[in-house]
Amino acid sequence: MLGIIPSALMSREAHDPVVYGENVVVDSMHDRKFKMYQASDGFIALPGGFGTLDELLEVLYVVPFLFIGLPKFCKPDVYLFCLVFAE
Repeated sequence: MLGIIPSALMSREAHDPVVYGENVVVDSMHDRKFKMYQASDGFIALPGGFGTLDELLEVLYVVPFLFIGLPKFCKPDVYLFCLVFAE
């Protein structure tokens, strides 16, 4: 597994390479999204919040993705998006 994390989050997030696999540190969230796109053949999105939705929309028409989630597990700000995919 490859983890891509902005340097500003290094002190607040778990990033042990033994547990989480390879880690790549980047300067910003924009760099993180670009690096994720470069390193991926596809994406899997689990229920989350606005950040999950933001990252999924970045790649929506570029690479294959799988959105795993039911509306009851989505946060309210993502509920509409979950309903669209449920239909």
